[in-house]
Amino acid sequence: LTTARDHGFVGRRQETAAFRALLTAGDGAVVHVHGPGGIGKTALLHHFGRLGLRAGRPVLQLDARDPHPYGEEVAAALPRDSGALLLLDSVEALAPD
Repeated sequence: LTTARDHGFVGRRQETAAFRALLTAGDGAVVHVHGPGGIGKTALLHHFGRLGLRAGRPVLQLDARDPHPYGEEVAAALPRDSGALLLLDSVEALAPD
């Protein structure tokens, strides 16, 4: 099942293929999406979230610019041994001033 949002997402075929391979591998991984502002990093993270949900993975999407709790609260929200995805956007906002 695809949505209009999926049809609107174009490009990033290599990144999408690599992410799908990680989803099927089942191993833990850290994926760092980086680049200059405005190139679609947030759109790519949302796309990864939809792929994760379709693969049956719990997905927790956070934006570091929002006043969310981090650390133990976030870790407690992720189901153990579930293959959960934590998608953290705007991670540069976590850097000390």
